[in-house]
Amino acid sequence: MKYPYVTQLTFLVATFFALTGCAIHHPCSDAGDVVWNPKIIGDKRCEQKTLPDGKVVDHGDFKQFYQSTGTIALEGQFAEGQKQGMWAYYAENGHLRSVKYFDKGVEKTPPAEVQKQIDLLIQQKAGMK
Repeated sequence: MKYPYVTQLTFLVATFFALTGCAIHHPCSDAGDVVWNPKIIGDKRCEQKTLPDGKVVDHGDFKQFYQSTGTIALEGQFAEGQKQGMWAYYAENGHLRSVKYFDKGVEKTPPAEVQKQIDLLIQQKAGMK
């Protein structure tokens, strides 16, 4: 064979795409509601999954960082494209500003055990100032 390295390269590329084919990534904002008030401008990082109908949704950890400072702005979790559990919003200086609780994408008053976790998080972050 005149160019054996071409065959090896083709094999490596094919293997890469075969192994990562399920890891198609869509922008986080296209796969779950990441709107927050006040509006945050910056890089978003999220985990995603493909539902049986082929729709790609945010699922798992989500983090957004301020564009100006690179510090964490927002963090929480998605469950099949909907905000779930505690979501923490931080000021650009890193101080915790607020914590919200979501159940299937709807903001709600947290159950007592979750409120204890929120209070503990606020105390821990207050100690870091």
